[in-house]
Amino acid sequence: MAKIGNLEIDTGKFANYAVNAVATGTTSVGVPNVGGFPIRVQATAKVVYTGSGSNSSGGTTVTIRRSRDNAILWQRGYSWSGGGTKTAYLSDMFYDKDATTSETYTYAFSGTGGDLGGSVSISNQKLLALYVKK
Repeated sequence: MAKIGNLEIDTGKFANYAVNAVATGTTSVGVPNVGGFPIRVQATAKVVYTGSGSNSSGGTTVTIRRSRDNAILWQRGYSWSGGGTKTAYLSDMFYDKDATTSETYTYAFSGTGGDLGGSVSISNQKLLALYVKK
């Protein structure tokens, strides 16, 4: 029996694997997925595109891999064009239904350059994994 103030909770009533936990990282996150259940993976970042003229362009491709088999689980391209500065807040989420008892995910950007004076910068990267904890 657990007691919080005047509240008493029978701890025997909680099933194994009934609690969710979050693992966080910037470009990599390890998940101790004891139950081997699906894992929800979410990646966020701030991307700033700057174009020096109307013919400028730039883009990036976001890739999330599972380290165990180097599988690409999520990949998405983003592109911008024109002059000026444009800010985007990226948020991509998926479920790894083939997760095993221990997984590591990596988050990478490629092609962050541009043409004719376009450039892309990445900041505030975050990788989150929601998993069931025993």
